[in-house]
Amino acid sequence: GPIAVVEGRSEGERAVRIEAGQYFTISDGEFDAIDFHGPEARFSVVAWVRRKADSHWQAVAGIWNETEKQRQYCLFLNASTRSDSRTMERQPTRDEAHGHVSDVGGPTAGKKYCITYSSSGTKIPLDQWTHVAMTYDGKASRVFVNGKLVTEEGYNPYPLKNGIFDGNGDFTVGAVDRSGEMGNFLNGELDELALYSEALSESQLSKLAEKERE
Repeated sequence: GPIAVVEGRSEGERAVRIEAGQYFTISDGEFDAIDFHGPEARFSVVAWVRRKADSHWQAVAGIWNETEKQRQYCLFLNASTRSDSRTMERQPTRDEAHGHVSDVGGPTAGKKYCITYSSSGTKIPLDQWTHVAMTYDGKASRVFVNGKLVTEEGYNPYPLKNGIFDGNGDFTVGAVDRSGEMGNFLNGELDELALYSEALSESQLSKLAEKERE
């Protein structure tokens, strides 16, 4: 069904209310400017979000086709696990933001799924506008909440030095293609989604978050 337009973060602004099962998509080949891939890939995904549900693995935006092993990058909310780059094992978590990146497109070697992703260390509350961002600088994925980076060894940043997989997946907002169908649905409101062809610094993201609060 149609995606509702609702009041944004401040009077006179607009946002979208994405119900579980709804999503936006741009077909592969129609978005060269945000098809970040290869060893020279540098990018940021930035958005204001207001979570409305506590379901796990809510996709915000990216090119992340699990079904056809065409994963590139995606910003997620509320994963059920966080991945430790030092041990390549995952531990239970909830309410964080996550910056997923892939250099192989398919599952991580020896694993059932792709587990190369950073975790914010900061909780994303329900029903509260929160500025979330992921960046990739050619060496690692980082996640920022309200413009701040919480550094935690093994989790944030998460190293990935081989660049981003060159896939042919669609760009999606609010869901990803998984297990032969769309899933990992976002359930909440989304405002001011933006992508940058550079890895924004903590200072830049902090200023952006503060500016957008005014």
